[in-house]
Amino acid sequence: MFHWDLTYSLYSISFEASQNTKGAIKRAKAILAENRDSLVLWNAYARLERQRGKTADGRKVYHTALSLSSAEVRRQSALGGGDVWTLFRGWAELEQSEGRPAHAVAIVAVAASGDFDRLGPSDRSLLFRGAEGRQAHLRCALADSLIQPTAPYFSPLQALQTRQVFSEMIARTLDTASPTSIRRNSTNLIYLAALFEYLVTGLKAACDVYDRHLDASSGIPAAGKEELHLQYADLLFRHVTAPRSTFQPGQVRAVLERGIVAFPSNTALLSYFAATESRMRYQNRVRKVLDDVVLGSATGAKGPNGFLFAIWAELRAVKGRHNEWAVRNLFERAFDRPESVPRLPPCSLLARGRVAD
Repeated sequence: MFHWDLTYSLYSISFEASQNTKGAIKRAKAILAENRDSLVLWNAYARLERQRGKTADGRKVYHTALSLSSAEVRRQSALGGGDVWTLFRGWAELEQSEGRPAHAVAIVAVAASGDFDRLGPSDRSLLFRGAEGRQAHLRCALADSLIQPTAPYFSPLQALQTRQVFSEMIARTLDTASPTSIRRNSTNLIYLAALFEYLVTGLKAACDVYDRHLDASSGIPAAGKEELHLQYADLLFRHVTAPRSTFQPGQVRAVLERGIVAFPSNTALLSYFAATESRMRYQNRVRKVLDDVVLGSATGAKGPNGFLFAIWAELRAVKGRHNEWAVRNLFERAFDRPESVPRLPPCSLLARGRVAD
């Protein structure tokens, strides 16, 4: 590599990860050896460890990166700026995905307090330093073992202080007068604020965070809103699929449909919607949204992706069975759209073979 560039370095690591995770980790270590101050690269490295199932090693990577943070990095983080928020988001995601919600809350609390020194070695025995840290860890472990989302040691005053910190920092990132280093963190901060509310208060409070910032007047650019819709969809999907969770199907559906209307070509949002509706066994609802919003609207998905997803969803609608007429009808409609034809013939042959089977 002739000149280090963050974007191309991440692309390089991503390519290696698609081929072999060990090769990607080797590549990431080599790049980090020359760019140890890049917190984004540290986050990529930690995610690679998580990808290959080494979550304990991922925690150690996050702790190492945060412990190396300079005074300037900590000063920027207090304003909502810098790349340190990428690390805190990644670490909180890791703890939440590993079924350790109390630890995720603790990570968010440390992020809001700015007291990085409270973080311990981050191995299987400690989250915070000292005797107080060991007690906090035991309470976290107890809360997680009981599948209790609210950490019992987290006082109402601490919760209020954390909310105020995030509210102020998010407002700063949405201020057009703020520098780019601060404004680019809006989605990371909103994610952490929503996760905190979800784990401490409940689903409704987390939904309020996303709804408030997805409002048309929030000032978040389109790319940022698309990411927020994906975050929102992921939160709802995880909640719907969690054991013993309670939710209102209509509320979940309305949120996902809202994201699809705004970004009809985003197949990740479509996948969340199809998977959620499938769990609630409402296949006709998926067909209706795809037909009305993605395929039939002038503002719907452009190109063949909408039809490709609709065909894929139809073939997978019911395990072991599918509606042959519906699949053929989608292909016929797609062939009437000139922009869809170039990529459909191979798929048509595959589908014909599957229908024949």
